[in-house]
Amino acid sequence: MKKMIDEIDEHTVVAEVVMLRAASDSAIVIVEGGSDEKFLSPHLEESCIFVFSFGKERAISAIVRTNAMPVAGVLCIVDQDYDGLFEDGPAIPNMISVENDVETVLIRSPAFDRLLVELGSKPKLTAIREAGQDTRVLVRDAAKDIGLLRIYSRRIGNKLRFDGMKYQFVGKNLLCDRAEMIRSIMNLSKIGRYNNTEIENEIEKIEAEGFDVWRIVNGHDMTAIIGKALQFKFGNLLSGSAKPDEVEKHLRMAYAKNNFDDSNLGKNLKDWQEANLDYPVYDAA
Repeated sequence: MKKMIDEIDEHTVVAEVVMLRAASDSAIVIVEGGSDEKFLSPHLEESCIFVFSFGKERAISAIVRTNAMPVAGVLCIVDQDYDGLFEDGPAIPNMISVENDVETVLIRSPAFDRLLVELGSKPKLTAIREAGQDTRVLVRDAAKDIGLLRIYSRRIGNKLRFDGMKYQFVGKNLLCDRAEMIRSIMNLSKIGRYNNTEIENEIEKIEAEGFDVWRIVNGHDMTAIIGKALQFKFGNLLSGSAKPDEVEKHLRMAYAKNNFDDSNLGKNLKDWQEANLDYPVYDAA
């Protein structure tokens, strides 16, 4: 049986936008899903109406169609992911890309430090600092190999599945077992015949291309790793309090208004609002 989300396409999203525009003069913001709304809504005008596309490609196709109609006062906000890492795509009017993804923005902000103060163990965090280690870099580097495998998957036609990962290949010390990671993802992807060594070699080639590590990593991978770290290396949380959804919620709550204002996303929203004065979207208060 198909899920309801599977029945949604760009035509469904466009139809909802057109219906909302006929009923309201508020700005309409197309986002990929509910977590994006949770992140954005505290910082946008209360009058903004969110439309979920349930997928990046649907969101992009929808804004291209609404631009062509045209429908005024519609903005699309999507994660950049790996777009622009290999080649620059065409600029699409009324679309803003979040650097990497929302979760990476949160982790790179002071919200991460506030989360550790709230949920971490002071003695453990002090020991990490005294050892000359950076908690943020530890998380990033633990997620690097997964990011490299995601790039490898993209290059072979997105054949690998990452949804549902348990991250058992990342140890309590936040070191990633690359061989075990490949086995885990291949099993999850139901790929029975593969050469682990060949894939490791391909990952090493991608790593040698010299990409900025922050552009390689995935935010959801990092929030899962933060959850594990808060149970062991960074803190003493029970597993139920360290789930990725809980980590992401705490990061959103710790993300201050000035952090958003100073971000590239905040600046891009200000620019969009200046060009669309009839449709207030950015809450500058």
